[in-house]
Amino acid sequence: MANSAGETFADVQKRLDEILDAVNDEETSLDEALALCEEAVGLGLRASDMLEEDVDSAESGRSEPGNAESGSSEPDHSEPASSTAEGDAISPSEAAS
Repeated sequence: MANSAGETFADVQKRLDEILDAVNDEETSLDEALALCEEAVGLGLRASDMLEEDVDSAESGRSEPGNAESGSSEPDHSEPASSTAEGDAISPSEAAS
């Protein structure tokens, strides 16, 4: 996953780790630490954008919802079935009785 500048998520993560190490160093001045924190915020936003682009491209590769070949892409919001001690599945309405 690379952005238009060729920077990958791993590159951003590596730089964030470097910033963390520098900010934790007692020899880093307050002004430098603040500048590094500002850079880290920008990198975090960039990483978030990269992840969103990756999710968007993955979603655009899916087939149409409800397509018979791929099944429904809609989430299943039905209640999960409970199990009895013997391992038989029972519906939520049976479990309430």
